[in-house]
Amino acid sequence: MMLRDHAAQLSFGQNGEFNYRVDVSGFRPEEMNVNVEGDDIIVQGQHKSGNEDEQVQRSFYRRVRIPQGIHRESIQCNLDERGRLYVTGKKLQKDQEQSRSIPIGFKKSEALTDMSSDKQAEQNGANRQ
Repeated sequence: MMLRDHAAQLSFGQNGEFNYRVDVSGFRPEEMNVNVEGDDIIVQGQHKSGNEDEQVQRSFYRRVRIPQGIHRESIQCNLDERGRLYVTGKKLQKDQEQSRSIPIGFKKSEALTDMSSDKQAEQNGANRQ
């Protein structure tokens, strides 16, 4: 599968790895940020230059959904000499799938608490007679 627009391309490798390429030519690494926010990867940049007579400002913002089954900790990005930013992520292996043990806690039932309050009230009433 491949999705493409004029500046970005999203594809999946044969092993299910996630590949997202963005053309960021004209931006330096220190002018860009790549973050994971929830289920999305946010790629953004801002460039300012100029002098007294002329100012140039460019910015971009890209948001792409992290596909299901991609190991978030494996996501990384690299910038090549042609100004292309590559964001990649590996598919979760079977042993890495998100499974966890859920501990069993103990909580008194409200019904039992209410019943014991009623019994205590009855006993207090019987003790007063």
